[in-house]
Amino acid sequence: MTIAFSCPSCDRAYSVGDEFAGRVTACKGCTTRMIVPDAEGEPDPPPRARARVVAVSPPTSPPPRKPSRRDDSDEFEVVEEPPSRSRDAFAEDAAKYARKAARKQRRRERDALVREQHGNSLAVSRTIVRGLCTMAFSAVWFFGGLMFGVLFYFPPILFCIGLGILIMGLMGREE
Repeated sequence: MTIAFSCPSCDRAYSVGDEFAGRVTACKGCTTRMIVPDAEGEPDPPPRARARVVAVSPPTSPPPRKPSRRDDSDEFEVVEEPPSRSRDAFAEDAAKYARKAARKQRRRERDALVREQHGNSLAVSRTIVRGLCTMAFSAVWFFGGLMFGVLFYFPPILFCIGLGILIMGLMGREE
């Protein structure tokens, strides 16, 4: 079964299935928000946990309109409020970021200890290995493409990124 209704502002006609009864929609002509009425013609607001009633004010300069078939006495619509996050969700996020920061700090301390133990010699850190692997992958990708007659433009960019990561590792900085 279909429900026929029109926009209260511009009288544009709509016809939708009865499964859309009670939903809030916007007119495609004038973007006025309205509620799809139920099969009998009365809008039945959907049952929501948190909703507030807001008066709909007419637009400042309404488009020319035909005589309305609707009574103008009930100009209200249901506007849903976005669900708020609970305190538990914020606490979980804070704990997740604290664990991540602790892991980074442990990694920095471990790398500093390795550098200290080796003295002036070069200690291979994760950053150096990442830079070398990125550069090797980009070189294989580029020359592999050339073997098959295809010129990829991203491997040189990736090679430069890998070179930057390698230099960061050699300077002692970690990601």
